[in-house]
Amino acid sequence: MHQLPFETLTQFVALGLTLVGGWFLGMASHSGGAKWRERYQDEALDHAGYRDRAEQELRDAHRKIKALEAENARLSAAATPPAVAAPDPVASKPADSPAPAPADSHA
Repeated sequence: MHQLPFETLTQFVALGLTLVGGWFLGMASHSGGAKWRERYQDEALDHAGYRDRAEQELRDAHRKIKALEAENARLSAAATPPAVAAPDPVASKPADSPAPAPADSHA
């Protein structure tokens, strides 16, 4: 087997202390979970606000569509002319047209 780079007890103790010191230095320089937790909460609030705004805009759009459809129906009903009966062919003859001349019965 290959020889280890550390052979004496003092070298192993120094290695262990260096590892432990590195862990402490890493934990001291790490900002912790508070920063990420705060960012996550901010993002969750922003997302909830966006959802609320989008839902409100959707409700407003549906309300506007219903109002426009009601107005369209009202205007369509007002613009439709009343039904007129077909004219009577006998009554449609003009009154001032000359009457046909009576046929001569003597001939």
